[in-house]
Amino acid sequence: MGGRAVGIVRAAAMRAAVLGVAILFAAGSKASALTPDSPEVRAAVAKAVKFLESDEANDSRLGARALVGLVLLKYGAPADHPKIVAAAESIVRAVANKEAADIKNDLYSTGLAIIFLVTLDPSKYHNEIILLLKSYEVRQKPHGGWGYPERETGDTSMTQYAVLSAWEAAQAGFSMSQTSLENVAIWLLKTQDPSGGFGYQGKVADDFTPVKQSGVKHSMTAAGMGSLYICADLLGLGSRPERRDDLPVVFREVKPKVENPEKEEVKSKVDPRILRAALNRGNTWLRTHFDVEPPGWTHYYLYALERYWSFRELAEGRSDKEPRWYNEGARMLIRTQAENGSWNSKAGPTADTAFGALFLLRSSKKSIEKARSFNAGVMVVGHGLPRQTDAVEVRLGRVVVKSDRDPTEELMALLDRPEHADFARALDANGLAAYVLELEITETLYLEYASDAVYSALHELREMGVHLAIDDFGTGYSSLAYLRNLPFDSIKIDRAFVSRLGEDHEDEAIVNAVVTLIHRVGKRVVAEGVETERQLEVLRELGCDEAQGFLLARPMPPEQI
Repeated sequence: MGGRAVGIVRAAAMRAAVLGVAILFAAGSKASALTPDSPEVRAAVAKAVKFLESDEANDSRLGARALVGLVLLKYGAPADHPKIVAAAESIVRAVANKEAADIKNDLYSTGLAIIFLVTLDPSKYHNEIILLLKSYEVRQKPHGGWGYPERETGDTSMTQYAVLSAWEAAQAGFSMSQTSLENVAIWLLKTQDPSGGFGYQGKVADDFTPVKQSGVKHSMTAAGMGSLYICADLLGLGSRPERRDDLPVVFREVKPKVENPEKEEVKSKVDPRILRAALNRGNTWLRTHFDVEPPGWTHYYLYALERYWSFRELAEGRSDKEPRWYNEGARMLIRTQAENGSWNSKAGPTADTAFGALFLLRSSKKSIEKARSFNAGVMVVGHGLPRQTDAVEVRLGRVVVKSDRDPTEELMALLDRPEHADFARALDANGLAAYVLELEITETLYLEYASDAVYSALHELREMGVHLAIDDFGTGYSSLAYLRNLPFDSIKIDRAFVSRLGEDHEDEAIVNAVVTLIHRVGKRVVAEGVETERQLEVLRELGCDEAQGFLLARPMPPEQI
């Protein structure tokens, strides 16, 4: 009996020791979980950034340049960093040259360019962002996805960048149409595999019953699922908290007034129940197929995976400080990083290194936190608050003083002194950014009242970010020298030259000459008084940038816009 008892005691002691080691190992593993602030992660990011700053990172694709610029910005590099400046200049040139392949055919470059410019300076690059977003809407396929021009199918990979760029732009006040967002959400719902995964070229189901997709893989599923979560957020179908957690308790967030709450319904073509079912299927797929190093497009996948988890956390209102997917992904990246700081799987060393760095930096999470931060900063002992704090509200993420005065009247009254602090205060008080305003000046009026004071005031407005347009172009009698000197952004061709387009070859020749001239000096052209489809067709053929007229919409009060 004694020997047997000793054996039992020894066995119990051994099991206890093994259990203790296991507990210690688990505790040690938890304690050493990696985060973006971990020293070894910071070191890996620093090495990656050093590579991206070097001449070795020489990928000339527009999207790759935008990716490098984005990494540098997220890392904290200044806006005048040579590679950031070079990326911005490349995008501006490509947008100006509408036939540039990077913009005309490469949907990846379009999306990455938008994300980069929005992160860099949405006010300065307002026109480029608008044009790039419009180009996305034009190239959206009838089924709702985006893809190669020569293919009918939508491409899950390309579509994810259209969706992500729409979200990033929305945080800066730009918007893709509700219809485009609903259509892409429906396309995603109709191209999900029954397993919950996503393939590369989506096969569209007849209804919302999932159909078999080819090429289901980790990278496409992370891309598709991240896009679904983003669409849900943009369409207001997510489950974000009712109250912003960064909002001081003394403030309330202003929402549109609902006259009859019981009858008010959010109208959307996307059924929230179908959306939730799709998200559940996709979450299950990614959980059961968990992997941080799948073969193929590994680093591209990691960037998509970080995006998926960031927007899922946003939708579910939770955040794991030490998630398994990040810890294992970061360890893999640190283990496989080349001596020169790069990574390379399928996209090439420049793009793959950028993808890896964006994953380690938690790029998507940073964007979400910035979008949800109070007035994009920290309030300290009331600094930055209006003096009249007894009647304030939060509008468009900014603290403003409530006013019964029409903001248009107030701003117009101050236009003669745009350099005066009251003008900037009027913008702030009405929750407006200067770049959302456009001041139209008729050609005749400018020529009649042109003076150094007017010229100086216009320059002040332009430097603030206000957009200037010359109205009724072609009706005045003057030298064209002011086209070179006046700080305007666009000219508006008078309706007198538009009304007979498609009927009169002389008017068509004049409009063609104007469009060519204005484009040569780097400005945009808007045609006024468009009332027929034929006029619009001719303007498109001539390369006119924008059009307005009864064919498109009639004047309407602000609440109907």
